[in-house]
Amino acid sequence: MLTKRDKIMTSLLKGIYRLSGTTYDVIKHCSPDTKTRYNNISYALLLTTGLAVFGGYEIASQFTEIIWIDLLVGLFWGLAVFSFDFFLLNSVAGKFQRYMRVCVGISSVLITVSAFFITLNRATIETTIARETGNRIAIIEKEYLAGKETRYAQLNEKRNAIARYHQANCVTEALNGFPGERYAAKHSLCEETNKEIVTESAKLDMAEQPYLNAYLTTKDDVSSEQSNDYFAKLRLLSQILNSDFTSQFMTVCGFIFFCAVEIQCMTLKFGIAKDDEYHTALHEYLEQHKIITMENINEQNRAAKDKAFAAYKRAYRERQQEKFLVDMDAIQDIASKEKAINKILNICMENGYIDSVKQIKKILMSQDDSSSSKNNYTEDIFEMSQSMKDIVKVIEKCSPRNSLYENIFNWMVENIAYDSEHSKQHYRTALQTYTDKQGLCGELSVLYMSFLRAVNVDCNYCEVTKDMDGKTVTHACVIINHDETTRTLSDVAYKAYKINHLEYKEIYDDELTVKYQNWNQN
Repeated sequence: MLTKRDKIMTSLLKGIYRLSGTTYDVIKHCSPDTKTRYNNISYALLLTTGLAVFGGYEIASQFTEIIWIDLLVGLFWGLAVFSFDFFLLNSVAGKFQRYMRVCVGISSVLITVSAFFITLNRATIETTIARETGNRIAIIEKEYLAGKETRYAQLNEKRNAIARYHQANCVTEALNGFPGERYAAKHSLCEETNKEIVTESAKLDMAEQPYLNAYLTTKDDVSSEQSNDYFAKLRLLSQILNSDFTSQFMTVCGFIFFCAVEIQCMTLKFGIAKDDEYHTALHEYLEQHKIITMENINEQNRAAKDKAFAAYKRAYRERQQEKFLVDMDAIQDIASKEKAINKILNICMENGYIDSVKQIKKILMSQDDSSSSKNNYTEDIFEMSQSMKDIVKVIEKCSPRNSLYENIFNWMVENIAYDSEHSKQHYRTALQTYTDKQGLCGELSVLYMSFLRAVNVDCNYCEVTKDMDGKTVTHACVIINHDETTRTLSDVAYKAYKINHLEYKEIYDDELTVKYQNWNQN
């Protein structure tokens, strides 16, 4: 009995072999080399899937720092590569699928290596991005200030001119010590100009506000940009690698390593052949499984047929028993009636009504003949002449028990022909078919049954609605009941001692009698 540890190990082995596209019940009987080879294929599948998960995670981490999103993207990419490989392993891929897998493998290596080296150079890349961002802000600020200086140029020139005028005229006049009317006259220009400068400055400040807002917005946008652009980092990575030999060398080594792993894994997967030891054993296993399945289906069909036959037998016995009880009641009733009639006849005789007694007896005799003819109709269907009985005795004498039924069948086929020109106005009994040496399928079956029953074979009439080819027919044959569970169909018209019609119905003698009465009622 397997221990819990053995069960766990067996389940683990089944899972590993399943990854390589093999069935455990088949691979466990293969050689150790084959087992090792498919084990390595499973490990290669897991390794390439792991590399794909790593590459997907690294790419996602360049866009967001939310770990669960990075893991989800990595798992999705790994699942895509795993599904592709698993399909190849389970379908024994052709050339197109192999080329596709090579492209997928190279893409996976490039993505993984690029994402990996971006992560290794993250500090340098982040610093470069920050420096570029600072340079962009400085340029934006420089452009804004240059534009502002242009817009305020006239005002600044006016302010400088009035300052020079004030210095040259007003200040000089004031230094003479007598800032009187001449000073006031000269300084009035400065005051008027200063008022104009204040007014114009206010207007320019209002006009400058949109320029200032645009400058601040652009500056804030550049400052708020995050370094999560994978392709921008990829361009910076190429610049960093071009400027550093050590980085170039490590990149080449990493690419060679990942390529070697991917190529080795693909080599193992592509090495699967349809005619290797495992697939040969798998073909034998499937053929055996197919045989076992068909045997199980046949066994189930046989069991169903046996069950149905047993039900038919039980129903037939029940009908026979019911018929026996009805017949016994009828016999009892007839006996009671005969007793009463005889009593009446005796009274009539005692009283001298001899002619009436004779007339009553004559009527009763005619009724008995009619009833006897009706009750013996079934016997008439299977009635046999002495010649027929002699033929059966000869066949029985010359045949062992195991071939008696078949020899009777062979005599029927050789001596009784199928009547292809039957008028169908009157159906023959067994004796009539024997005498005419021809008959329809139903007539041949009745004659065949009379011969079989003469040697105590349990058989019945059988109506066929769908023959062995699945064709819808109106046909008849004989069903032979060998024992409680075994029976066969035997068809004289089809010249087949044993035949497997698809749909049929067993007809017992009482129902067959009614059918014959209906067929021959005219």
